[in-house]
Amino acid sequence: MARARYFIFAAIVGVTALLGWRALQLEFDFSVDAVYFFEDPELKFYRDEVVPAFGASDNMLVLLVSAEPLFAPAPLEALVEAHHAIAAIDGVEEVRSLVNVRVPGERDDAFTLLPLLEGGRAPQTPAQVDALAARAAHAGTVKGWLLSDDLSAAAIVVTLDPEAKSQERRRPPVAAAQRVVDEVEGAAPDGVRLRLAGIPAISESITGLLRGDQVRFIPGVLVVMGLLLFFAFRSARGVALPLLCLLYTSPSPRDY
Repeated sequence: MARARYFIFAAIVGVTALLGWRALQLEFDFSVDAVYFFEDPELKFYRDEVVPAFGASDNMLVLLVSAEPLFAPAPLEALVEAHHAIAAIDGVEEVRSLVNVRVPGERDDAFTLLPLLEGGRAPQTPAQVDALAARAAHAGTVKGWLLSDDLSAAAIVVTLDPEAKSQERRRPPVAAAQRVVDEVEGAAPDGVRLRLAGIPAISESITGLLRGDQVRFIPGVLVVMGLLLFFAFRSARGVALPLLCLLYTSPSPRDY
């Protein structure tokens, strides 16, 4: 009987080790399509409105800067500051916004593409702001893409490194972009709002909620399971062994 008991124990340890090794290779899909039900109104809005406007790329962020009015020194300064700060983040491939977009224009009697913001700096005088608003409103390559039709919001389109295909590699630049949003909005006057969107940002938000749920619920689940095992087996080993197997094969919050 003793040898049989040790054999069963060794078999349990071996199976647990195998399952734990396989668990380390699991990949979690937190894309919008996978998280929401097919007929969910939010998923329908995403498919019908968001994807046609911004695409469904897993490596693209959209930062929205809005204010009433947007074309004023303070909101434009926030837009320029956010653009340059995000462009400096490690893992960001490209940033497109009013700061570096080019629009058709004339220079030296020749038709060419000119930067919308000269020198990539925000205008300071009312005349400069009005001239910029007029140019942006009449630029077909800007309005409706980087600028809303009512001129109250502007987008900063951020392309992440295409080699960063896993969520783990996309997490640092997304977190850095969110810090930029918080810092720029915190320093801007009231009425200037910055919001970060895009598939990587949504996925990171979902995984953050899941990690929080794990931190809150797993300790309670382990306590309840421990009590049930103790009442079932009346043995410390009958409690410890199943819990150790569970802890070994379960992914930690850091794995999400």
